[in-house]
Amino acid sequence: MLGDTYQSKAWNEPLPQGVRALSSKAVAAYLSGLKAAGTDKDWVSAFKAKVVGLYVNRSYYGEIYVEGDKISPGGTVLMELVEAVEKTNYSLLPPATLNRVPVVSMSFDAKEYEVEGVIEEDIFGSFPGKLKAEFKVWVKGDAWLIETTELVRTRGMLRSQRAGTANSTEICTLNVPINRVVEAPPANSPPTPFQRPPGGGPSLPVGAPIHIMGSTGRVVSNTMPLADDDEAIVPHLWLMFASRNYFQAQRTNRMTPAYRYDATGMPRSISELEAECVLMGGTAALPLRVNYYTGGGLHEGFQQAAYSVTGKTNFGGTIFPSGFVFEEYAPTGGASRYDMKVVRRAEVTVTAFRPVCSIKNFLPECDNGVVVHDMRLPGAKPDKFSYIQRNGVKWVSAADAKELAEGRPLAQKKSPVILIIIGVMALLPPVVIIMKSVKRKRPGRPPA
Repeated sequence: MLGDTYQSKAWNEPLPQGVRALSSKAVAAYLSGLKAAGTDKDWVSAFKAKVVGLYVNRSYYGEIYVEGDKISPGGTVLMELVEAVEKTNYSLLPPATLNRVPVVSMSFDAKEYEVEGVIEEDIFGSFPGKLKAEFKVWVKGDAWLIETTELVRTRGMLRSQRAGTANSTEICTLNVPINRVVEAPPANSPPTPFQRPPGGGPSLPVGAPIHIMGSTGRVVSNTMPLADDDEAIVPHLWLMFASRNYFQAQRTNRMTPAYRYDATGMPRSISELEAECVLMGGTAALPLRVNYYTGGGLHEGFQQAAYSVTGKTNFGGTIFPSGFVFEEYAPTGGASRYDMKVVRRAEVTVTAFRPVCSIKNFLPECDNGVVVHDMRLPGAKPDKFSYIQRNGVKWVSAADAKELAEGRPLAQKKSPVILIIIGVMALLPPVVIIMKSVKRKRPGRPPA
C-alpha cells in the first residue's frame, strides 16, 4: 500500500529528481514487504512484480541494489529482480532489422555534389525520444558542409545542427536553437529535463521565445564529426554522404563510431571498434554498408551498430542512394550473439541530388552570439578552452583561439587595401611640403 502510494506520486511528479526520490521510497517499501512475506509464494510473487513494474522503461533500476542493501531481503533476490527488469525492458525494444537488408550494388564518381532529404530518428528504452529533421549536404573535394533543421523533437527544444570543414582536418560545428516559442508538451508525453508531464507544464513558460537559449559551437582537429549528444544526426549524414576522403585514407578495419557521443573524450584505443565496410564502386568510395562490432570483433563480438543503404535512384542521370537506415543495438542476453534489440534507429530519405556544389564557404555560419568550445587547445582547463563571440561566429586559428580563451582581445587585422590607403595618407604630408618647397625655390619669369 505504501509502495503503491509512492509509485503513484512518482508517476505524477513533474521533476526528474522528484521521480527518483519517490521511486526509491517505493522500491524500499516493496522490498520490505518482500522480506516480510517470507515463504508465502503468492505475496513474494506479487511484490517482485511490483518492483519490476516500477522500473519498466526506466534506466535507474540500480536503486534496487542501493535500497536492497539496507533491507537485506536475503539470497539472490536482488540479482533476480535486476535481471527481470532488464529482460522486461529489452522485450519492449524492437528487433534488429538491418541483418535482413541485402547490400545494394552501385558505383559513384562525382567529385562535387549536393544532397537534400529528411531524417527521422527514434530512441527506445529508458529515455525514449523522437526526432525528425530536413537536411542538406554539400561536398566538394576535401570540403563538406552539413545542415539540419529539426521539425519534431520530443526531448528538448528544436535546433539546427551545422557542421563543416574546408580541409577534412579541422571540423567546426554549431548548435543553433530554432527561433520559435515554447509549446505545451503533448498529452501523455514522458517527462524530460525540458518538458514536464501534463499538469506540470514545460520548464520554460508556454509562449517564451526559444532564442533566449544561446547557440554553441565547437572546433575539433579530427577527420570526422563526432556526436555531442545521443541524438546527434550529423554524424549519420557525414558517414553515408560525405566520408569519401575518410574511407580513402582508412588503412585498418578499426574505426571510431561517429554515432557515439561518449567517443569524443575517449582514447582512440578504447573508442575504436572493429568495423566491416562495403564501399561503392568508383572513385567516390562512399559506404553501402558499415557494421560495428564490440569486443571480439566480427568473429566473436556482438554487433553494436549498422548503417545500410536501402536503395538507389537515378537523379537526372546520376545513380545515388535513395536513402539509408542506421541501427544501434544492445544484446538481449540470449543464447546467440546475433540476438539483438534496437535502442536507436534512424531512417533517411533522399529527396534531391545535384552533381554540382553551389557554395564556396564550407564553415557553418550564424548571426547570433555563440559560445565556442575549442578542442584544439590541449591540456586547457575546462574554463579555458571556451570563448564567446557576440556578433556571429568567426572561426579563428588555434593561436587566436588561445588568446580569446584567456580573455585577451584579438589584435585588429587590417586588409591590404586599408594598409595601402594608410601608407598613402602617411606619405601625403611630406610630399606636399616638398612640392611647396620646390615651388618657392623655382626662379620666377624675367620681366617682359
